[in-house]
Amino acid sequence: MKRLLLMALLLSGCSSSTNNPDPNAQFNRDMLRLNMCINENVMQPVTDAYEFYIPTCMRYSISSFSYNWYEPLVFVNHVLALDFEKSFTSLLRFILNTTIGMFGLFDVAEQIGLERVDTNYSATLHKWGVPTGDYLVLPILGPSSTRDSIAEPISWFADPVTYLAGFPWMIARKVVSMICVYSENKDTLNATLQNSLDNYSLIRSAYMQKYGDESAVPETVEVLEEE
Repeated sequence: MKRLLLMALLLSGCSSSTNNPDPNAQFNRDMLRLNMCINENVMQPVTDAYEFYIPTCMRYSISSFSYNWYEPLVFVNHVLALDFEKSFTSLLRFILNTTIGMFGLFDVAEQIGLERVDTNYSATLHKWGVPTGDYLVLPILGPSSTRDSIAEPISWFADPVTYLAGFPWMIARKVVSMICVYSENKDTLNATLQNSLDNYSLIRSAYMQKYGDESAVPETVEVLEEE
């Protein structure tokens, strides 16, 4: 873990300067075009079929099931962040939803007031003082940063469930999660992008505001008003 943190600090330390706040802009724009193509030709048809053939109630259960099996990962990160109240809530949510909620098909924990509080290794590294680093757009995975590009592999290989169920399960869960998230947010995403003068700047600004360091100043982005 110490080696990982040292590597994260070194890579994130090579961050953008004031004179060049986005040194990977050309690469990022190319990756964004690739991802937009994948969204249009793969994600959109798959999601349309998912919504057409799967009833709403079943989609809710699939989404709840997917979120539930991320809960151990959330629990570990709350512990690493020394947030023991949220870690206890996360553990209790997993126990209730896995047992009474039939392996997570029903979010019974939320119904009794135990709402899900997401976190990940990126948030943990941020808590440990690892800076965001440069903004990056990764193939398929989308908006990221130097820090998050380190955190993503950790989330794949440091998930307790992975070692119990195996890596095929990890990949299948990731695919299902991507479909669920895309289905839940595609209308808002498409409407926002259609009204944007510069999709790249819009997405970068939104990402840095949500995941960047407090000192990071996002680009100003103009958005066309809906007619």
